[in-house]
Amino acid sequence: MGSTTNNIDYDTFSLLLNEKQFKLKQVENVSARALTHWRQRGLLEDHSKTFVSGKTVFFSALEIVWISIISDLRDMGVETSSIAKIRVGLFSNIKAANKKEYPALLYYMLEIIERNVSIYIVLTDKNDILMLNDLVYHAELKAGTIENHIAVSLNKQIRESLEEIAAIPNSSEFTGLSMEEIQVLQIVRNKTFKYITITKKDGNITKLESIEQITDKPRIEDILKAGDYQNLEIKQHNGKVVCINRTLRKKIKK
Repeated sequence: MGSTTNNIDYDTFSLLLNEKQFKLKQVENVSARALTHWRQRGLLEDHSKTFVSGKTVFFSALEIVWISIISDLRDMGVETSSIAKIRVGLFSNIKAANKKEYPALLYYMLEIIERNVSIYIVLTDKNDILMLNDLVYHAELKAGTIENHIAVSLNKQIRESLEEIAAIPNSSEFTGLSMEEIQVLQIVRNKTFKYITITKKDGNITKLESIEQITDKPRIEDILKAGDYQNLEIKQHNGKVVCINRTLRKKIKK
């Protein structure tokens, strides 16, 4: 899979690509109704136990790319049973160069992001799932090993579902930081937070407590309806709510 001269920081990228920060609208032509249908068919993780009415649902970059893949496969007429099998393959763990295991989809996304490799997801007429770079893909076609099939460009999925809404994560800026420190930095960069309290134990960051100021009226209404807060300060002007300060607590994962 391309050059191996540059080392990939899989742990950092895994943290960044699994951070839930994107809304469904980032993927074109996919409705909330479609997501519900796909969850019922086993194509997506079931969020029903954690979903709160009125609360905005956020997805990770990994989930957004997978939703984009599902959308394209459905547009090409691929049955949900076959897509479910693709999901099993893409989210099965494979061993990376650092000897740790990561979902195949994340691994191949990093091949594209860090090594500029072209990757294809191939569904053969025998219902086999293959992940191939462009050189192997064309060689298999020429040799006749692959005949009738459906191919999805993973590069296209990343380009169309991620590039326009956020810069592709660059792990180099986090060099020298621990996983806990990276999580703190991500939260600190969120401009909606007024105050952030960091708790350390035995030299390690264990907890963050932050106060987020929200002025967007629809979002204020959603938060109040959903009860999505531990503590809430409401500020009014002329009898109208103008902003709320919401206290959030987050345990830092090691």
